[in-house]
Amino acid sequence: MSSRASTGGLLLALGVAFLLYLPGLSGPFVFDDIPNIVKNPSVLVEQWSAAALWEAAASYGSPDNLWQRPLSLLSFAGNHILAGLSPWWFKLTNLFLHLGNGLLLYALLSLWLRATVQGQDTPNAARWLALLVTAAWLFHPLNLTSVLYVVQRMTALATFFTLGGLCLYAWGRWRVIENRRGGFPILWLGLIGGTGLGGLAKENAVLLPILAFLSEWLLFRFRVAHSWQRRRLVWTFVLLLVLPAVLGLSVLFAELGRFLGGYANRPFTLEERLLTEGRVLWFYIRLLIVPSGSLLSLFHDDFPLSTGWLNPWTTAPAMLALARLLLLALLGRKRQPLMAFGLLFFLAGQSLESTFLPLELVHEHRNYLPGIGILLVLHAGLWSWKARWRGLPLGLLLAGLLLAHGAALTALRASLWANEFEWTLVNVFRHPLSARWHHMAGRLLSNASLQVEDPLAKRQGFARAREHFRIAADLNAYEGAGSRIAGMHLDTLIGRPPAAADLAKLRHLLARGPIAPIVTSSLVGWFGCAHQGRCTLAFDLAEAVIAEVLNSRVYSRTGKAKVLAAAAGYAQASGRTDRAIAYAEAAVGQDPRHLQHRLNLARLYVHVGRLEEAKPLLAVIAERDPHGRYAAERQALEAQIRSVPSPVWP
Repeated sequence: MSSRASTGGLLLALGVAFLLYLPGLSGPFVFDDIPNIVKNPSVLVEQWSAAALWEAAASYGSPDNLWQRPLSLLSFAGNHILAGLSPWWFKLTNLFLHLGNGLLLYALLSLWLRATVQGQDTPNAARWLALLVTAAWLFHPLNLTSVLYVVQRMTALATFFTLGGLCLYAWGRWRVIENRRGGFPILWLGLIGGTGLGGLAKENAVLLPILAFLSEWLLFRFRVAHSWQRRRLVWTFVLLLVLPAVLGLSVLFAELGRFLGGYANRPFTLEERLLTEGRVLWFYIRLLIVPSGSLLSLFHDDFPLSTGWLNPWTTAPAMLALARLLLLALLGRKRQPLMAFGLLFFLAGQSLESTFLPLELVHEHRNYLPGIGILLVLHAGLWSWKARWRGLPLGLLLAGLLLAHGAALTALRASLWANEFEWTLVNVFRHPLSARWHHMAGRLLSNASLQVEDPLAKRQGFARAREHFRIAADLNAYEGAGSRIAGMHLDTLIGRPPAAADLAKLRHLLARGPIAPIVTSSLVGWFGCAHQGRCTLAFDLAEAVIAEVLNSRVYSRTGKAKVLAAAAGYAQASGRTDRAIAYAEAAVGQDPRHLQHRLNLARLYVHVGRLEEAKPLLAVIAERDPHGRYAAERQALEAQIRSVPSPVWP
């Protein structure tokens, strides 16, 4: 294959990938898109203001987060400035980023394979195999959530800088091997720049030096033109891999309690997570080799937890098989360096999100970068298979079938993602044990029923929604906790008091935990509905729930503050200003760094004429809001205070 033909093949693969994803661009924002984008006012900026963009960059999660993702948040803000809150444009940006990653992957694979593919026409062979693996990656349905699930631009953007950094490293290495000038500055730029910029998109990019070392150890093998260059390479990895790793481990051990504290609100322990991840990795490998439409899903909360080495019985075999896979890669590194590299690339790429951190057990987007290793092993093996059928190479025929299978599944998934209702109901059918899918079905059915005029159809829709909420709550006490609240919310929406059994289980959950993030959003939504007068929520019931939230020892302080702030709005709308102030004061006490809670309390103080108590709150907001996010509301309250005449004493 000539260089021109390979370029044409790459452009064709990029065009096909664009067409595969095009139907899915019309789908809505889903799941974590909502808190990170749709309901994140810092991201929804209207103009290219340095202050607004700075605030958007710092708006990821809680101020307690050890790691922020400013570049990803800035890209969301840029999308909003240019096209508003249209999911189509957000997803189109993700798709172009995916295609850009495909270009980088092809360039990187071509540089890597020059070092390993042997034969009379090595450059052409390397380009052919690079194109095959790139097309397989571009078309693979497992990568869809990194494109159409908007918030996972964080993953795709970190991958962009990681692939770019690895490209620069490989290009610099070839210049060193060929004794050409500029090799070391180029590879240093790749290691430092790729890690630094990628880390500002998502934490995974810190693995770049490890992946570069694997390519050096197994592909380039420290080949140099002069001995001093080898010493310089060794010192490069000492300074850019070993020392940062030691520093990172020191921080980890110093903050170990903070890292592992996340397990307090997870339905599994550290040991259970580590045991389960052995099976999860094999699940990923299976989907990477032969993807299945019935197994692919945004949610995998129905994946069974390993509570012991033999519960389920596949736990121990999965861990032993992983150990054997690692051993085979290490022992076979000289005879089969490319195979060893692909396997170790996959395992190293999973080492951050699939080990000890208290994250959810399974997510498809975790394979966006690591999956390249398995696809490289698979297609390199098929490419080197010499067997023929009627004169045709069997390996390439099978590779073509896998490409077509992956492309067809991606097209089907993308078209399904375009229709939220159909997408949800299909996944409820495919994943009947998933509490999250049942919750989504209940939410969509209840929202749709609100728009129905016919009373009978409305009641039937609400009944179906309530049944999905009930199933979710019964399936999974952790994931279904929000569904139990949503069911009670639905009861109050149609004027029916919540069941006593549901209230008892909610009290038990708040007292014992663990508490899923959906509990907070569900409670906030319930109080917001009552605030707007759409729900007939009895105030004594609301007070009972708030008391349980306040007394809970397992509920996070930030979560409590959000619920209390919503309850304050409901109490004020109900004419109970004294309770509204008490709840707003409690919200500030739980999360004093969140300036919105201080602003809410100041507004209430001004409303009841407690002006002297509002002034220090507004002063704190002015001091801690350098970018002016709350300036307009603060200044309006200050003007209102100044307009009140001072008392004249006799």
